[in-house]
Amino acid sequence: MNADFFMSRALKLADSPEDCLLPNPRVGAVIVRDQKIVGEGFHRGPGFPHAEIEAIKNAEKRGVRKFDRCEIYVTLEPCCHLKKRTPPCVPVLIEKKFKRVIVANLDPNPLVSGKGIQELKKAGVSVNVGTLAFEAMKINQDYIKNQQTKLPYITLKIATTFDGKMADDFGKSKWITTEESRAEVQKIRARANAIGVGRNTIDRDNPSLNVRLSKKSLQRIIVIFGRPSKPLNRLKVTRKNGSENIHVVETKKGLQKTLRSLFDQGILHLMIEGGSKLASEFLREGLIDQIHLFQGKGFLGGKGRYSIGSHWGLMRLEKSIKFSPENVRLLGSDVLIQGFTHVYRTHSKSR
Repeated sequence: MNADFFMSRALKLADSPEDCLLPNPRVGAVIVRDQKIVGEGFHRGPGFPHAEIEAIKNAEKRGVRKFDRCEIYVTLEPCCHLKKRTPPCVPVLIEKKFKRVIVANLDPNPLVSGKGIQELKKAGVSVNVGTLAFEAMKINQDYIKNQQTKLPYITLKIATTFDGKMADDFGKSKWITTEESRAEVQKIRARANAIGVGRNTIDRDNPSLNVRLSKKSLQRIIVIFGRPSKPLNRLKVTRKNGSENIHVVETKKGLQKTLRSLFDQGILHLMIEGGSKLASEFLREGLIDQIHLFQGKGFLGGKGRYSIGSHWGLMRLEKSIKFSPENVRLLGSDVLIQGFTHVYRTHSKSR
């Protein structure tokens, strides 16, 4: 078994939590001795032990007492700073005398960003950086963007017929997609800490917009672009998510400035869900980072009043907004197309 095998396992662990972990990254760790996994762990969210500590505890439960013959594979650089809820991991790795630390990526957080690697090397620990670096970046795109730009990560969910209509010409959209697709939407929602929707969608559909996973119901911050016609306390979205989580915003200053303000209010991963106009505006301004496009129902025809870019006017093919699907799969009779429109990179080599 090679390094890729063990790092792949660490990445799977890192990406296993269903809920949003921001402002913290997704991190997994695997401890290996004599080419066998003897401990593993992952970070569960703010306030919980980091992946390295979880893996060490797991190894000790399995009977490991000394780590001087062990390697630890970590999907993100071990932390070394004190400005957080939990103690830094680097001193623990040094204390346990790991013979080698294998890291996928350096942490883009300027409080770390290579400093953890330097401390390990200074203590005589062998360190390798860059194993499955790109794969590790992909699971932390929202965290990397937060650290590098101080803006929310923006995900767009669109549900259309096979000819691109988000609703019929009377505004009816329930249900374009199947139950399998709607269950998948809940999983995507869970990865964001906020849901964005236009006031027209609130007025027309009165959606709940909370996260429903198995027996759990999770609240989310709800950003409503424009003021709904009904009082907020009469809306389902308020009852399901709490009045303290409802943000009504105007975009007179422009979406970019609005997003910077939302970031300052703790909105770190915003999932745009409602309305063709809102989705179109975010796309036209190049603000979408990741797209989840669900297609189903059939061919609707009509004028396409509720479709992406219906108000843009005539466009030439060469001027189209580019989108390259990365993953395509069937969900019942629906098709889910997923891909990134922006990819954020961190350093994969120590400096």
